[in-house]
Amino acid sequence: MNNELSPELDQRFRIHVERIVRPVRAAERRKDRMREELLAHSTSAYFEERQVHSSDDDAVMAVFDRLGESAELTKELQAGVSWVERVLFSGEKAPTRVKRWVMRKPGESVWRCAARSTAFYGLLFPLVIVGAAYTLVPVLGLKPDGFARLNANGSILLPFYLISLVFCFLGTPSMEAVHRALWGPVKRYRLAIWICLLYLLSVLAVCFWVRWEALDGSFVVSPDLWVFAGVAVATPVILIISSRLGYSERQRYYRWTSLDLAE
Repeated sequence: MNNELSPELDQRFRIHVERIVRPVRAAERRKDRMREELLAHSTSAYFEERQVHSSDDDAVMAVFDRLGESAELTKELQAGVSWVERVLFSGEKAPTRVKRWVMRKPGESVWRCAARSTAFYGLLFPLVIVGAAYTLVPVLGLKPDGFARLNANGSILLPFYLISLVFCFLGTPSMEAVHRALWGPVKRYRLAIWICLLYLLSVLAVCFWVRWEALDGSFVVSPDLWVFAGVAVATPVILIISSRLGYSERQRYYRWTSLDLAE
C-alpha cells in the first residue's frame, strides 16, 4: 500500500488538526510542533485503520474517533502551556489581516507584493519619520528647535520619506534574492554579499546625508558617527535574518493558519 496521503486526505487531516490547535494560547512555534505531531499521529493511524476499513471515509472517521473530541484535545494541549505563555499569546492575534495584506501570496510576483506592502507601510512612515526626527535632535546635539531645522534645512523630511518608500519597495525582492542565494538549491553567496554591501553603503549614505543637512551643511567629527555606522552595519544582518524568518513565516502561515476551518 502506498504510504502517502492523497492531497484531499492530507487537507482533511490538516483542517481537523487546525481545529484542535488554533484555539490554543501559545507561541506559534509550540503550536507548529503540536500541529506536526498531531498530523503525524493521524497519518500513522489512518494507514492502520485503512487495513481494517474498506473505504477512506470510514478509515478517516475511525482516526477522528481515536483522537477524541476536538474540544477536549484543545484543553489537554492548553494545559501543557505555561501561564506566562498563555498571557503573552492570548488567542488569535488581531494583525492577521495585516499579514494577509503585506505577505506575499502563493503564485504572486515579488514586485506585486512589494508594491502592495509599500502602499501599506507608506501610510505609517510619516509617523515613523516624525519620531525619528525628534530622536535625532538629542543624538545630534541640536537645540530645542532642532526638529524645525531638520524640516527647514533643505526640506529633508519629504526626500527622506521618499527614500524610505524606495527602501520598502526594494526590501521584498531583496529579501527574496538573499534567501534564494543563501538557502536555495543553487548557492549564490557572491550575489548575497553584493546585495548586503549595497544596502550597507546606501543606508550609510542616507545617514550621513541626514546628518549633513541637520547640521546646516557642515561636517563635524563626533561620537554620533558611530551610531550611524552601527545602523548601517546592522542593516545587512537584519536583511539576512528577515529573509529567513520571513520565508519561514510565510510557509507556516499558508500551510496552517490560512486553512478554512468551515470546510
